[in-house]
Amino acid sequence: MKRVLWLLLFLLLPGCERLFFSGPQLRFMEDDFGPPGITASWLGPRTGGVVIVHHGPTHHFHGTRHLNITAAMHRLRASARHLPPGDPARQRMSATYGRMYDFYRTRRDAVMATPYPAYGRGGLNRAAMMPLMPLTL
Repeated sequence: MKRVLWLLLFLLLPGCERLFFSGPQLRFMEDDFGPPGITASWLGPRTGGVVIVHHGPTHHFHGTRHLNITAAMHRLRASARHLPPGDPARQRMSATYGRMYDFYRTRRDAVMATPYPAYGRGGLNRAAMMPLMPLTL
């Protein structure tokens, strides 16, 4: 009986998508990242789809864009510099950045709160792994 269960497990697991195990994500519309002229270089052509922000790598497939949270925050801040302060697109980008900041800060606080033995001479600083981001655009 145990062998049958193991066989079923090995037959079913490859059918699972890897995004099933991906963890928490934020979903945004493409317009939340700014005008198409500014974001075309890093988001690509507009398809009217959803942009998913998560802590994993950046990739594009199945009509959706998956962006790394740190890269998305840096790109959003760089794109916001091209817009005047009172522009409605910049205000929408600011709201997007605020949602991403809360998501990023939760993970960063968890990383910083754990004991990490490799700090010091020759070790990796935890603050370098997840740098502190500005509160607003």
